[in-house]
Amino acid sequence: MDKAKQMAQQVQQEAKDGTLKERGKEMAAQAQQKLDQVQEQIAGSGIAGGTAAGTGAGAPVTEYDQHGRPVASDGGTQADPAVPPPAPPADGGTEQHGPETPAPGTPAPQDPASAPKAPPSEGTGLTSGDPLAG
Repeated sequence: MDKAKQMAQQVQQEAKDGTLKERGKEMAAQAQQKLDQVQEQIAGSGIAGGTAAGTGAGAPVTEYDQHGRPVASDGGTQADPAVPPPAPPADGGTEQHGPETPAPGTPAPQDPASAPKAPPSEGTGLTSGDPLAG
């Protein structure tokens, strides 16, 4: 515990006399110099994207549209080879579905007059809106 106390006192003393601040400035300057050196090396070698993601200097750059889809160099979107194209309809696509005809497999809309009605409430016909109130 004496060692920790001594370190705490030393840091407090350095903070008071400004040496801690000076050491921080020196370390920041060293870090900035190192960053500058690395940036110069990257700019000098001609690597635009870097190699952190595994892309080399000769790899093509993939561009993306506003929705994040890859865009081909001719301006169209590229098809993802992992996703197969949609299958044609089972009936060959000859059946037409107009706005008045529902698609197969969807329930027909109910007539509002034949829709089930809520049971009448007791008393005045008004409820408090509390589902737990009996």
